[in-house]
Amino acid sequence: MFGTSTTDKLQQATQAQIELRVAFEAIGMNFTELNPIVHNALLKEALATSTDTAMANFSEALSALAESTASDEAKTRVLREFYADRARQFSD
Repeated sequence: MFGTSTTDKLQQATQAQIELRVAFEAIGMNFTELNPIVHNALLKEALATSTDTAMANFSEALSALAESTASDEAKTRVLREFYADRARQFSD
């Protein structure tokens, strides 16, 4: 059989969620409490690349937003829009 089985995909997704949860705990954040758009995009990115890559890109995005003088509401909107786009990039 070619490709990845449903069971393998589920195991990979579960492992990626665990790795992301641990990585977010390490930076003082709760992965499960992220906006669903951001959460799902990070999971897709981690599955397509790696947890390390997804976290590096997330940290870069947060750093860019931290330097912005925009309101917190605007920063949140930008982050959601950025990750909605990233989710499309990593969709099957």
